[in-house]
Amino acid sequence: MQFLVSSTGYETGQHIHNFYYVGVGFWQLTTIVTTGVTLFLPDIPLPPSYQASLQVQVILPAGQNTAVGLANSTTFYAGLFMSPATLGLILPQYPGASVSDLQPLVSAVPVAGTAIVQLGAAGTTIQDATKLANAVFNAAVKEIESKRTKLAEQLTTALTSELAQSKLDAQTAAVQLQLLAAAHLQSTYVYTEDESLYQETLQRVQAVSQHLFAIDQSVLGNNGVLKLLSSVPAIITVTTTTPTQAQRLLLSPLIGLLMGLGGVMLANNFSTQLPLSGKKREVILPDIIGIIPRLAGMRYRRLQVLKAASPCTALFRHLRYQASEHERPLQTITVTSARDHEGKSTVAFGLALAASQSGLRTLLVDANPQNPVLHTWFQLPNTKGLLDILPTLDAGHEVILPAMRTPYAKISLLSIGNTQNTTDKLTEALPIDVLQRLPEKLFNQVDLVIFDGPSFLSDANAANLAQISDMTLLVVDAQHSQTSTIIEARNLLSTISLSSALVLNRTHAEAVE
Repeated sequence: MQFLVSSTGYETGQHIHNFYYVGVGFWQLTTIVTTGVTLFLPDIPLPPSYQASLQVQVILPAGQNTAVGLANSTTFYAGLFMSPATLGLILPQYPGASVSDLQPLVSAVPVAGTAIVQLGAAGTTIQDATKLANAVFNAAVKEIESKRTKLAEQLTTALTSELAQSKLDAQTAAVQLQLLAAAHLQSTYVYTEDESLYQETLQRVQAVSQHLFAIDQSVLGNNGVLKLLSSVPAIITVTTTTPTQAQRLLLSPLIGLLMGLGGVMLANNFSTQLPLSGKKREVILPDIIGIIPRLAGMRYRRLQVLKAASPCTALFRHLRYQASEHERPLQTITVTSARDHEGKSTVAFGLALAASQSGLRTLLVDANPQNPVLHTWFQLPNTKGLLDILPTLDAGHEVILPAMRTPYAKISLLSIGNTQNTTDKLTEALPIDVLQRLPEKLFNQVDLVIFDGPSFLSDANAANLAQISDMTLLVVDAQHSQTSTIIEARNLLSTISLSSALVLNRTHAEAVE
């Protein structure tokens, strides 16, 4: 049995069909509402309000100043300005207010063809509007600084360790050269080789020092990501117009039609639903390397389907071919997703099946402290696992991996273990400095390690797992994932320079002989 994925035509037709009815319904609704409001509510003069507008320039990295790069970046940062996380940071300045109170007052619109986002804020006074616009901008900068500073600290720790080791290697090489020189052996082959090694070590020390300096500079200010073109916002006064009840009654059907068409266009352009076809998919989902069909039935039935004809086989072959073509190792794979419940555990299990069927001894590691499920799938105990061996490994002691056999040949499981102290998603239950020592313990027993990780945007441990992996797969639910979360996760992966790709999961598919 083979899975053939052919969903683009169906989804496109269904998409158009749905938006047709949305447009008709929205036209009828807006016509009725406009007419009703015009008939039963008189025009009431309102006091003027004020709109403060800031032009925010997005500083793009070298090589990204393209039409697609501009569109992606400005759309992302426009969403960041209006996101609940950003607005939540300014709530202490507005006692008694909620995020839902602030959302209608804030707008952020990308200026087409430029690297500028028009950030606007409304208020009853000029001071109120100006204060809100500046607060939103500063909160977004703070959010960016927080994420980048955390990542920079992790990278600095790793590079500092490498710098210390490089300096020690240089000192050892220098002593060896001095001994050879004292013995008048400068013309020997051994002296030449040691001198070459000494120079390489010095170059490595210099390179690591330069990396540390670059990271230190990158966290200054707002990292050169966002820049105000003017610190003083432009102010627009919004005033009421003269009563136009008779004119609006005549124009109600036309207004309803225009609003319906506009609503459909805006919904199509700014919908959070993933685009599964056309140019918008190429922008949002440019690096898909695997498409997994939706597996019907209960979990047990889905696992049986994966075992009988794994749709992950082609994905695993592609990963091995890609690694071979670029001469990169493929010994560790982290499977994650932007949010929870997108099927990452199913994909991780499918990859393990595909690898074992290729003859590789595969270790499947449940690395999701918040929602571990793999031990229940295999009906195995969770008495001791990954979280239990990390403290021993951190102390420098030898560890014996409590890996368990599974009913599947060449697949073993390392469960999560004791999760009593990992209730907070922001707690690093899997610290990067300890995880970096883990692969050498794993590869003595298996050929491939697959981490079933937590969600990337809501759990701090996912980034740590990705940093010790040769490849990170971001699983995207074709039916329920949202564009904004995928863009945010892809940008974060790109920021920390990881090798990653997208896997589109739960697509419509047909099974044929």
